[in-house]
Amino acid sequence: MWGLIAQGVKCTDCGLSVHKQCCKQIPQDCMPDKRLIKRVYGIDLTTLVKAHNTTRPMVVDMCIKEIESRGMDIEGIYRVPGMLDDVDYIQHSFDNDNENAKIGPVDVSDINAVAGAFKLFLRQLPIPLIPFELYEKFMNAAKITNEHERSDSIYNATKELHSIKQAHYQTLKCVTDHLRR
Repeated sequence: MWGLIAQGVKCTDCGLSVHKQCCKQIPQDCMPDKRLIKRVYGIDLTTLVKAHNTTRPMVVDMCIKEIESRGMDIEGIYRVPGMLDDVDYIQHSFDNDNENAKIGPVDVSDINAVAGAFKLFLRQLPIPLIPFELYEKFMNAAKITNEHERSDSIYNATKELHSIKQAHYQTLKCVTDHLRR
């Protein structure tokens, strides 16, 4: 379409192109096209979850599974950095092969690299795991000294996260369950 750049907009998730005047009539809840998502790192959680029809990104599930299978007895698993080449290999493996990424012990011997790749995935999210609009609520809840009030406040913030960003809620729940083990 000639002149679309100057006259319209294109959705980065589903690829729909519309005139600027018409974009207000298009529903905001589109279904991302898997072919248009060229990578996994640096992509919004909601987009990844919708495109792959999952509750949370496969990077989260695969990295946590690998860390729990061979890294739970390693001291400082998230503190000690992995080899940068291995972390880059894992990132490219997820970006190119998605759920077929090879991160097992044969492919990546350093479990700290898997933990580093997982941290990198979370760091590169365009909208953080705890979204900007809820960050203050979570931080204020954590500062409450009364245990019962703190628990209620965290519950309310989590409930709000569940209602506005389902993918973030599911991912945060999975990560906190993992960190508790």
